[in-house]
Amino acid sequence: MTAYAQLTVLEQLASDYSDFYKEAHGVRPHGVDVSDWTEEDFRKEFAHLGDICKENAMYAAQAEQQAILDFEAKCLHLMQTGAKDRATAIRWLCEAEGNGLDYLCYVWGLPFRYLTN
Repeated sequence: MTAYAQLTVLEQLASDYSDFYKEAHGVRPHGVDVSDWTEEDFRKEFAHLGDICKENAMYAAQAEQQAILDFEAKCLHLMQTGAKDRATAIRWLCEAEGNGLDYLCYVWGLPFRYLTN
């Protein structure tokens, strides 16, 4: 395998494109022939992929905020129906899922460490 620093500028850009594409779309590009792309072609595509990443981040932040609202509503519901406090409600949810707090965050789409901070 050739070290990144030993690649030509266009080869480096092609490598960067693959990484950036994956960041934007979640998968590596398939069937995209970049062999005749210029530096300008890559720069334009990087700008486009950057816009996609920004949009994805916005949607992820919105989803995370909604997950927090949903989770806190569930905790409130559990407190209204028997849990003596929020800690008990969270413990019940952990027991229902069969794993710890980090897993509960994952299952509910909460920010990582939301329940341990």
